[in-house]
Amino acid sequence: MYSQLTGLNGTIYTLKAKPFGSGGEGNIYEIANDSTKVVKVYHSGRVSEELQDKLMYMTKNPPSQNILDQVAWPLDIVCDSTNEFKGFVMPKIDIDAELGDIYVYPSSNPKMKISYKSKLIIAMNICSVIKEVHDAGYVFGDFNPRNIGINLRTGKVAFLDTDSYHIVLDEKNNKAYRCKVCLDGYVAPELLKQCESYKKDAYENAPLPTFTKETDDFALAIHIFKLLMNGYTPFNGIKEDETVSTASPGVGNQAIKRDSYCFKKGNKPQAVAVPSADILPKDIKKLFDRAFIDSRSNPKMRPDAGEWYKALSSYEKSLVECPNNSLHMYKKGLKSCPWCQADERYEESINRPMINRNTLPSNNSNIPPVYAPSNHAAPAGNYSSAKNKVEAVASILFPISWLLFMANLLFCMVPVLIGRYEEYGSLVGNVRYYVICIITSIITEALVCFATNLKDAGLFSIIASHIWNFVVCFSAATMRYEGMGYSAVSASSTWKFFGIILAVSITTLVISTKLGTVVRNKAFSNAVSKPVSSNTKIKPKMNVFDIIFTLLMIGVDVFGICLLIDFDKFYLYLNNYMAFNIGIWVAPALLFIIFSFTWKDNEIVRSWFCVTMTLLFDFLVLRLGVMNGATALILWLVLAITAILFIIYIESEVVSFVSTIALFVIFILGAFIDLKMLGNGPGVVGEAGRMGMVIPVVVTAVVALIVSVHKLVKG
Repeated sequence: MYSQLTGLNGTIYTLKAKPFGSGGEGNIYEIANDSTKVVKVYHSGRVSEELQDKLMYMTKNPPSQNILDQVAWPLDIVCDSTNEFKGFVMPKIDIDAELGDIYVYPSSNPKMKISYKSKLIIAMNICSVIKEVHDAGYVFGDFNPRNIGINLRTGKVAFLDTDSYHIVLDEKNNKAYRCKVCLDGYVAPELLKQCESYKKDAYENAPLPTFTKETDDFALAIHIFKLLMNGYTPFNGIKEDETVSTASPGVGNQAIKRDSYCFKKGNKPQAVAVPSADILPKDIKKLFDRAFIDSRSNPKMRPDAGEWYKALSSYEKSLVECPNNSLHMYKKGLKSCPWCQADERYEESINRPMINRNTLPSNNSNIPPVYAPSNHAAPAGNYSSAKNKVEAVASILFPISWLLFMANLLFCMVPVLIGRYEEYGSLVGNVRYYVICIITSIITEALVCFATNLKDAGLFSIIASHIWNFVVCFSAATMRYEGMGYSAVSASSTWKFFGIILAVSITTLVISTKLGTVVRNKAFSNAVSKPVSSNTKIKPKMNVFDIIFTLLMIGVDVFGICLLIDFDKFYLYLNNYMAFNIGIWVAPALLFIIFSFTWKDNEIVRSWFCVTMTLLFDFLVLRLGVMNGATALILWLVLAITAILFIIYIESEVVSFVSTIALFVIFILGAFIDLKMLGNGPGVVGEAGRMGMVIPVVVTAVVALIVSVHKLVKG
């Protein structure tokens, strides 16, 4: 055995004497003085020039750094003293089970008896890794459960045998580093049909495309089904009028060819331990139908890893624990535990005495909870610790928020409740009174919304907050109208005032509600690794259209920032140039459509898109500052809804935290500036207010510039 091997850049790897793992392709050796990496040394008959070129390609084009501790990715190529290729260096991954071990039902291994929620988290973690690998341009091909390891202490998943991944170089000329095998029962129907005329080495010899992201998505859906449905394949379906004991759905690829999906209309599961599809949320059922029914005619209908992640994350939040078995969890609203019923059906089918589930402790110390992966494995106590802290804070904050809410309600309603109308009349013209009412109401309502979702206390409090918010905004507008005197001018001004405060308050309440959910989910899922939406391509390049589009946005940004610095010039353009007036309304919609359908996958373009949209949003807020009446009310509400939707979009699809904050700051600050300009014009806006509208745009532009330089220099 070679005690030393040399990497591409001359790095010397000293191997330990004995391998700690071996397989049909080669042996795995630990590296002396480096516990984070291992070396896979191929058996002599497995080495080829094609394999060496493939691994060389993979070392130069890795996926995101976020997942390299969860994928046995080639980090370096190693050769012996004669410069003969021998294998590759990869991260050392700590696993204690394979995914297939969890599928065994019923499991006789206590270690594999993990909770339903743990299985959901494992499914989400698998989706996170797949999303990144797909975004880097790779296809798994052989989505074998034996190629997916799990660390049951930390919950991390680990993808093995990456040297078998499918990499297409030139599909038109049939050039690819092919995946040449795939486990029976995980092959997509279109690939089975394409390869049916090949009696030998079909995946190696069939014309491209063979393995694709869509075939991966098919296998992914099977794995998710098994994790959610007691480890059974979705292709265990038989006709509804057939008996379980005599009917046969087929085995492996044969069942897929027969289209034996168990929840297809007219079918039922042969396995009695598979519950009805009705126990699943509607969005999960629809994803399974797309994966196994709709996609048979169009593989692109299959949900990808990102769609699965979002649906599974939502499902996890709805779970409640079975009172009889702490490992069983199911969605809210079900009258009984479907997993207890599945166990009962299984026990009856094999005529075996029932297991007394009441003997299971509520917190089984022998079965550690499974955690979501993070960059550093968390100690086992972090999950329950974070969960308990959040529950403790929520249990205190929720009643406090309601006490403050009631106190605010009484403060605002006292003049009416005590019947002191003469005092109420004196308050009508008191601007300070209704301003205090508005500010305190928004703060207390936002606190109630945040605390409600932090505690997961249902919708009543949130609905009550929005109703009271509308009452306060309408009352404040009415008081302002009465104080100004009844006239067309005061009515026009009041409509706008009402629109601004209503839009700002609704936006604040929605964001507070979402923030409560985010904090709770982060603690309860122990920071589940979210699939990053940024689409990192292999060797990212800017083509001519990317460059033109980006330069166009940069030109708009520079011009716009100059206008924002000088408010007078901005309103001069607004008043004198009709094209500019129309453009600030049309440009955001046009830019969004072009970006979503064309340049969504380019990180540099994404960065400048965020800058330009932030700038245009800034323009719209300032444009509403010189509009009055019902039109201003409607447009402010439309702008508030658009802002909320766009903030959600860039958070989930573009992943730009800076842009999210910038938009929120612009919206709130712009609302106060517009209120100040009511009846007074732009001249009353001080230097601080003007700079406050410019700085968020400048900050997003600086971030975009840094991202662009980093990507262009380092790729």
